[in-house]
Amino acid sequence: MENSNNPSKSSALDGYRALAVSVVMLNHTRLGDGYPTWMTLLDPFLRGGVTAFMVLSGYLVTSSLLREEAQAGAIDLRRFLGKQAVRFYLPALGYLTISLGIWGWQTPGFNWWAALRVLWASPWTGDTPSGVTALTGHLYSLAAQVQFCLWWPLLLCLLPLGRRFVPVTVIMLALAAWRILGRELAIMEDASTLRTDYIFGSLMVGAWWALAASKGLMDWILRLTGMRLVPIAGTALLILVFTRSPSAFLGLISPDLRAWVAPWRELPAVAISIRGLLSLVAMMAFGCLAFLLHQHRPVRLADLFAWRGITWLGRISFSVYLWQNVFCFSISGTPLDFFPWNVVASIACGFIAYKLIEVPSLRVRSWVKQRFQPPAPNAVVNS
Repeated sequence: MENSNNPSKSSALDGYRALAVSVVMLNHTRLGDGYPTWMTLLDPFLRGGVTAFMVLSGYLVTSSLLREEAQAGAIDLRRFLGKQAVRFYLPALGYLTISLGIWGWQTPGFNWWAALRVLWASPWTGDTPSGVTALTGHLYSLAAQVQFCLWWPLLLCLLPLGRRFVPVTVIMLALAAWRILGRELAIMEDASTLRTDYIFGSLMVGAWWALAASKGLMDWILRLTGMRLVPIAGTALLILVFTRSPSAFLGLISPDLRAWVAPWRELPAVAISIRGLLSLVAMMAFGCLAFLLHQHRPVRLADLFAWRGITWLGRISFSVYLWQNVFCFSISGTPLDFFPWNVVASIACGFIAYKLIEVPSLRVRSWVKQRFQPPAPNAVVNS
């Protein structure tokens, strides 16, 4: 993902990443060994970690593209794709080489090609052995980001500069709807629900927030509603979405109202529409939070997310996400597969991978960025 050049902004976003990767790890430990019964109390809050990552990724990618377009007058696709390829592929290839080299060969019928296809093609192919899918299945989100980084900049370049907001809004809403409808159709057909096109909606919500911010729309909303209202409303929406169903919320208002709505919820179209609306609300709340933290507003909220106690985890969150499946899904075959050691092992391996693989890849990415640095507009050439 792109990082802000402002240290305070980067720290706040690192706090965002730290919370997201913590939610992902704790959610995955439910499927591993030694998950304590008292942790089930947290289950309603252990959803949406990957969605939060995708919204932030779409926001930062689009912000980077718009910033480059404003500074250089155009988007350099070769430079952008080079940066993203290094950023995503080098750490992922390092993870695959080590994890599959240690545990992949133990799976009967292991196929390297099927395992490597997760970095580009549909990540859940059906022909990948179960032991390997547990090691690589979580990379479907990485494949979605790579594909998004291919088609989204091209579409952005094709859209007229002053007329992007409406078509981008339509595309965002369509992909957000497909995120729910596509998964419902996959469930009906007993097909995989982990497809990259189901994640594009989350990425586009982040892209929409970045575009809205570049147009000054978010500043106008903040002035209109007040800085305190937005984070409070966003937090309230997330709590409602992740802890209460619509019928339960109506029951708090009036039991009669809940009883009147109950028959309508049995209709498939109504049920799918409600799930789609709740999904969109959650993604928009994540996008709002990413926007506020990127702008470091309000200051108290941003300072809370920039606390050093969590930002260190945010900086290594990509490597932690890559490695957490090994332990949280009890693949390693060691005592580290049991809670809470699986969380500790995930963070430890993520830290080592960050130092040995991700940091060098970031240096290569910086070299690619400088290598294809566009000339400053209106630069004066001395004769």
